[in-house]
Amino acid sequence: MTAKEAIVILCELYKSELLDKNGNLKLSNKLIEQWLQENIQEKDMNNFIKKVLLSVKTEYKQMPSLATMNELLHPTIDKDALEIIATQKFDEMLEKVNIYRDFVTDDSRVQAGLNAIGGWRGFCNSLTNELKWLRKSFIKAFVQEEITPLTPLKRFYGIGTTGKYRFIGNAEKCKQIADGNFKDNKIQLDFSNINKFQE
Repeated sequence: MTAKEAIVILCELYKSELLDKNGNLKLSNKLIEQWLQENIQEKDMNNFIKKVLLSVKTEYKQMPSLATMNELLHPTIDKDALEIIATQKFDEMLEKVNIYRDFVTDDSRVQAGLNAIGGWRGFCNSLTNELKWLRKSFIKAFVQEEITPLTPLKRFYGIGTTGKYRFIGNAEKCKQIADGNFKDNKIQLDFSNINKFQE
């Protein structure tokens, strides 16, 4: 997605005027387009726009400011605190290790961390002397998911056939994920009106 295409989508979703009275791109939109071009690669534009929509409700009918977008791109988060939480989650998983059971979490940060270290089976099969490096990789992915939440929630399968699972998080939500009944509420962007953009 290009910066121009992103502006069209943002204006439509936030009910904001795309063009001025002379049929040119409004100055405020030009500034956003320029910022997007300078800061976001086209391959990452789709995910960034989703992040904007998740953070700034469209019902406010006001385009996010450049300051808001910059904060979303470069969030000021307490990484030390997040790393402590990630370590706690890693240790909690260690207590639940059982390769014969499936694993479910309602925390996409845990999901991302587990993906980064080979999934549930890989984690269960890891050796004690590997835990130091696995913990580092888990924490890094956990923090990144906090900054850019993109990981869908899914059930990790063990090698058993009982259908039983270990979980971290809300029991009811984890059950929905395990049963495949959880709706992730991921934003679906509509690109059908992309041709509305005029030079």
